[in-house]
Amino acid sequence: MKLFWKLFLSVCTCMMLAFSACGTFLIHSGFKSAREKDIQNGYNNASVVCINLVQNVKRTINLVYRDTGYEKQKNVVVRQAAQSVSVRNAGEEVQFAIWTDEKTRIYSTNGLKGADVSICRDDLEAGQEGYKIVKRNGRYMLYTGTSFQVLDRVYYVETFSDITRDYENRDAQLRMFRMIMIIVMIVCLMLMAILNNMIVVPIRRLSKATKLVAGGRAGIRIRKRSKDEIGVLAEDFNRMSTSLNRTMKELEEKTNSQEMFTNNFAHELKTPLTSMIGYADLIRSNQLSEEKLITYANQIVVEGRRLEKMSMKLMDLIVLKKQDFLFYDMDITIFAEAVYETLLPVAGKYGVELTVNVQPAIVKLEPDLMKTVLINLFDNARKSMDGKGKISLFGVWVSDEYRIGIKDNGCGIDEENLSRLTEAFYMVDKSRSRANGGAGLGLAICNEIVKLHQAKLQIMSKKGIGTQVSVCFPKEVCRQVNSEKMEMEEEV
Repeated sequence: MKLFWKLFLSVCTCMMLAFSACGTFLIHSGFKSAREKDIQNGYNNASVVCINLVQNVKRTINLVYRDTGYEKQKNVVVRQAAQSVSVRNAGEEVQFAIWTDEKTRIYSTNGLKGADVSICRDDLEAGQEGYKIVKRNGRYMLYTGTSFQVLDRVYYVETFSDITRDYENRDAQLRMFRMIMIIVMIVCLMLMAILNNMIVVPIRRLSKATKLVAGGRAGIRIRKRSKDEIGVLAEDFNRMSTSLNRTMKELEEKTNSQEMFTNNFAHELKTPLTSMIGYADLIRSNQLSEEKLITYANQIVVEGRRLEKMSMKLMDLIVLKKQDFLFYDMDITIFAEAVYETLLPVAGKYGVELTVNVQPAIVKLEPDLMKTVLINLFDNARKSMDGKGKISLFGVWVSDEYRIGIKDNGCGIDEENLSRLTEAFYMVDKSRSRANGGAGLGLAICNEIVKLHQAKLQIMSKKGIGTQVSVCFPKEVCRQVNSEKMEMEEEV
């Protein structure tokens, strides 16, 4: 059972038992006192009737019978005397009846005529008094009786009164008590709700937050509502959750960085290795001139050294989040030629026609990282083609901005997918990408490198026509080689 219900039920049970016992005792004590007062009042009325009756009997004997001739007419004398008896109590006339010792009623006022209940007839003996309460037609009637002696004979006087008001008062008090009990229970419920809000709810929140943290959602915080022990516990939990969240994020970042570095390095290894294998195969399979032999061997050495440097730079960029790389003013014509030399064997292997068309410019860049970007763009362009196709490495001035990139005549990309291309692990055509060895990491790492160069990546594509991906360098990091600016139209 919940703590709230334990508190609520225990408090309500104790309060109800205490209130019920005290309330019931007070109501029944008051009712009993009122009823005893009515009974005593009935006895007093009967006594007054007896006294008046005895006096009237004497007066009747003196006036009517002259003290003789009534021996055989005692009941008649008593009846005649009763007719002149009138007793009032609290402004109301007292109703009474007279019974003989033979339990025969010889007189009754209008209120007792035809009554089928009599305490004098059924229950009293000489020298006794008593009462009987009878419920009739929803009302409570009090019959009190007492005996007296007159004319050397025992008679009984029975008085009658309506005491329904005592029972009505008791019932009204019980109804009022029940209403009070309901109000007390409501107040108790409200107080328990407040107590629940102060004690149980914070504990429940803490329990829920603990389950969330146990489920892996570190960093959950709960609001501190008080300065008591529960508030201190909430504050300690928040500190623990924050520390745990920070530790988990650090571990996650390290894991992700290491995983991304491994995936990216494996991804970036393919094209240079293909280039190196291609040049090595040319050396092995053909009788080459000394000049070509030196050129191809040099290309293998250059790519090997670039791989060595690129591995360290990718680790610095991805794992260590390094930003302070050395940037050089590179002649784009020479830079594009070096990229072309690297990509040429790969293009030949897959039957792709590779062309270079760049306008002269000097751009501040990190050559190994930017070469990685262009190789990635070439690799994506090559994968978008079914069979042979054309890929162009271009460089062009657009106003004060210099753009360098890759353009292909492959399958193209839907417009709704363009905005998500730079997300890690996102692939437009997953079956095609996986068949070609893709992992969806190329453009994500390219975008990071481009941002490092204060540039931006622009992707334009049309389905079934082709794709053009440009690295747009702002005027702050690029300048023209000669004074005359040349512009080219970019068409997809």
